[in-house]
Amino acid sequence: MNENTEEVPREWLVKQRAKTLGISEEQAEKELGDSQNALTLDEFLNYHSSLPRGEFKPSAFYNEDGDQLEVYWENESSYAKQLQKMALMFGQESEKITGVKVYGIKQILKKQGLTIIPFYYKLLVTAPVGMEIWIGDEHGNFVQKEEHILDTSLRPGKYTVQFGLKEPQYPINLQDNLKISYEELTKQ
Repeated sequence: MNENTEEVPREWLVKQRAKTLGISEEQAEKELGDSQNALTLDEFLNYHSSLPRGEFKPSAFYNEDGDQLEVYWENESSYAKQLQKMALMFGQESEKITGVKVYGIKQILKKQGLTIIPFYYKLLVTAPVGMEIWIGDEHGNFVQKEEHILDTSLRPGKYTVQFGLKEPQYPINLQDNLKISYEELTKQ
């Protein structure tokens, strides 16, 4: 799984696979083999719906993929009614407006001479197969570890990259999306 998802407990996965397919847990265990990522859509949805939820708070966020501003003020499953350059979200039970989506935010801001500053930047670090990649904050506290390829999103700032715990630290200043290799960093 990538860095943006939590690891699904193996025991939970086996029980859900057995329940979903109507087979024994032993059969589900055999079927899964060594795989940790073999979630069906139903298993994925069941797992995430079983996680504890915090209290709902009205929220607004920018969805970069859709270039839209999404604002929700009610905690209710909703459907969208499309209008020009926006959608009103209506509660499935209450039929009240629960939120709004405004499309084309970059264009709207551009007309005003403004731009969106990303809150996170993509960082892709590659190393030879089997080599550890450690990312630390500006104080050297480790934030993340992967092997061979580290593909993550981080807030702008100063970080360190290490290719093994006892290896030298290489500083990076993340102010834009960055793709860098072991060879490039160690030449500095």
